[in-house]
Amino acid sequence: MKRTVFKIIGIILTALWGAAMFWSTAFISVYVFIAAAAICAILFDHSEFKKHRFLPVFLGIILSGAVILANYGLFGSIFHNKILIIISAFVAFLGGFAAFFSITKWVVGITTTGKGFARKQHRAKAGLFFWIPAAIIAAIDIAVLLLAFYPGIISPDSVDQMEQIFTGVYSNHHPVVHTMLIKLCIWAGSSIFGTVNAGVCTYSIFQILIMAVSFAYVIMTLYQMQISFKVIIPFFIAYALLPYNIFYSFTMWKDVLFGAAVAAFLTALLRIIRRVGKGDAANTIVLAVSSAGVCLLRSNGWMAFAVTLVIGIFVLGRKHIKSIIIMAVVFIAAMAVRGPLFNALGIAKPDILESLAIPMQQIARVLSNGEEITDQQRETLSQIADPDMIAEKYRWDTVDTFKNDIRYTGDVGYIEEHKKELLMLYLEMAKQHPVTFVEAWIDQTKGYWNGGYEFWNWTIVNENRFGVVRVTNDPKTAQLAIAYADSFNRIYPLQLLISIGLCTWTMVILAAGGIAGRRKETLLAVPGIVLVLTLMIATPISCEFRYAYSLFTAFPVICCGIMQKRS
Repeated sequence: MKRTVFKIIGIILTALWGAAMFWSTAFISVYVFIAAAAICAILFDHSEFKKHRFLPVFLGIILSGAVILANYGLFGSIFHNKILIIISAFVAFLGGFAAFFSITKWVVGITTTGKGFARKQHRAKAGLFFWIPAAIIAAIDIAVLLLAFYPGIISPDSVDQMEQIFTGVYSNHHPVVHTMLIKLCIWAGSSIFGTVNAGVCTYSIFQILIMAVSFAYVIMTLYQMQISFKVIIPFFIAYALLPYNIFYSFTMWKDVLFGAAVAAFLTALLRIIRRVGKGDAANTIVLAVSSAGVCLLRSNGWMAFAVTLVIGIFVLGRKHIKSIIIMAVVFIAAMAVRGPLFNALGIAKPDILESLAIPMQQIARVLSNGEEITDQQRETLSQIADPDMIAEKYRWDTVDTFKNDIRYTGDVGYIEEHKKELLMLYLEMAKQHPVTFVEAWIDQTKGYWNGGYEFWNWTIVNENRFGVVRVTNDPKTAQLAIAYADSFNRIYPLQLLISIGLCTWTMVILAAGGIAGRRKETLLAVPGIVLVLTLMIATPISCEFRYAYSLFTAFPVICCGIMQKRS
């Protein structure tokens, strides 16, 4: 009787929470999905709640609190009485707690009782489930590239990297290793076919093949782990047909190859933990190469790798000492490349603005709101850039609108030379404007830890001086492809597939299940969680899908690694 009462209360609170979120600026579909999943968990989860109480309670508080923070303006827009605002927010918090608590408890119940994805005996050769998926994925991506988006998608970041290639002046603002890969492909394609367009297309096809091989490596591993086709096929379809996987495959961004590196790294790690396949040497080679990619292809990649390595020492233990040594050697070598080697080659480091996105955004919001600051504070800020310019160009979702003005017309050197003084200024302003600072941080980062927001996709060749131009061989294919990608912003069920926040929540809940079930595979969730934490500290854009793309490329590995039924 007591349990039934608690279930009824949980369902009512969850339903109220889901209803309240209908006024959110995030994807409503994500909240509805969570509410529906929670109600299913409440109704059908019969696991005993005795041993593993902490994790469901902890995540219930954290994730529900995150939703309330991300929607801080919601309750004030519905109610104008402060008491009603507080009461409604508290009820919503309780509903969110009930939802996330119930889902986490359900997952913990599965992992602690040895349940999960059933094992299925497969008879076909594993190699078929590498080559066939790789061929299909590559064929789809190459067809879309050649018909609609030849020679590939070139963003402002891509143009900046090409500028470095053609001038010979390199910076690690964008990873130099990635820039050199672009250079090699452009040189090869241009030498053979005689045009820069062909060179860019060569890079696009190279990247498509890398992505196809990485995804096929995941699919083959799931097959060898005896995961059911009911699970494998949806993941394969996602790799082959989701718009970001298609469009990103020929977009000249470091984040794409980084996504492939993370997926391959975690897959190799899973194969080693589970002893999947007969080729121990092959797993070791993939582990080493992908580890280098994780460390060198994104500025926050080495941080995620370092944390994974440290935790891996304790999780994997002596049994996997060879893998730990390989990871450690690769990490040390990567740090030597990023530091002493690049310094010796005269490769410039990213300027300090890249790590100050959040503080800049917080100060800019104070200026944009017209809040009072002291003459001394204004004078100090004026040493860096015009405060009025910053206030005018401020946007709640990105610091890029004024960051480049500071970089090119301001005095970045002043920041380097007066770090202590500027730190004191920041702390002083934070004390004077605490609410504004918190709101600015929430708006700048919530895309990575709340619900879901519009998927942003670059589809053009940005203006450049190198002769790279878009050639659309079949305009109808281009129109259909763009309409297909845009539909994921408009159609409610499809929004779930592009929600960074939903992916983050799911990964954290899976990690909780893995910890409770004492599963070594929980280590697979560490890089993604660390990457999200770094974005919460220093992201220039509030919801940049490519920054979190690796979470999606690696999700099948993390999910199946943690949730597969124990043998």
